[in-house]
Amino acid sequence: FSSPKSMRPKKTTLAGRFQVQGYPTLKIFRNGEPEDYAGPREEAGIVNYMRRKAGPALKALATAADVEKFVSGVEGKHPEELRVLGVFTDSSSALAKALDTVAKRLEDFTFGLTGDSTAVEKYGDGKVVMIANRPLDADQGVKVYEGGATATEIQTWINENTIPLVGDFAQATMKFYQGVSQPLGKLFVPLDRVHNQKQALFYERRLRKVAAKFPQSQIQLVLADAADGSREATDAGYSGKGEFL
Repeated sequence: FSSPKSMRPKKTTLAGRFQVQGYPTLKIFRNGEPEDYAGPREEAGIVNYMRRKAGPALKALATAADVEKFVSGVEGKHPEELRVLGVFTDSSSALAKALDTVAKRLEDFTFGLTGDSTAVEKYGDGKVVMIANRPLDADQGVKVYEGGATATEIQTWINENTIPLVGDFAQATMKFYQGVSQPLGKLFVPLDRVHNQKQALFYERRLRKVAAKFPQSQIQLVLADAADGSREATDAGYSGKGEFL
């Protein structure tokens, strides 16, 4: 990546050209076209976000070992995240091309593509499958797409099947949760799945007990990091001595 000098306020022409409203502002340029940065603001998060941006939308999985790592979540953000796998011996098919389009749109999800014979035998050729290792979800496991070969249909199917009973409300998932129709209930806690997954799972299990009492059609419950959302948490009554829902 190139690392240009900071854009200072006096550079009004350049700032206006790229619609910079404040400082610091991060912009991503792909083939000369700018887009807003919508990822985390800490160092590790920025690096991971940019690595995903720089790589292909569909990660090529050449061997059975590659597929196994992908399915198990070894290469994901954490083992419980949802992953979408395309299994195609013909990657030029209409369905494969549509999946590639969806992968470029839904950057918050992890997509893989394989033509490995073991995967073909397990899932079938020309299939799109969603894989989740969520031991606390009743609908864990593999879901197979059975719809048409259009990006819109695939994207709708993914969106309809990727709302967990309890999810994480973070920078990367903000747009997704802001788009759900039901009210959003946030549990503010010290949330760090990278360095303290045990604590995160503790809070997740507690919130799941509450979520199980209400249909998801009525309310969507999420975990939110009290540090990232400090202002919102304070406004909601979070004192720092405990969590606040």
